[in-house]
Amino acid sequence: MKLEDRKFWIERIQGYRNRGLTAVKWSEEKGISVRKLRNYINKFNKEKKQNGYLLFLRKYQ
Repeated sequence: MKLEDRKFWIERIQGYRNRGLTAVKWSEEKGISVRKLRNYINKFNKEKKQNGYLLFLRKYQ
């Protein structure tokens, strides 16, 4: 995955979490599939667990 795409999805996920909406409602508002949102959340959560939280932050910020 390109760095640009990573940053884009990290920002989207942070926006979703900050809004406090359900994944379904947020996805409907943004015009993306809830499945895609959940897939990226799971992908980044797995990476975070594997690499450690500090390494994750340094690498993608």
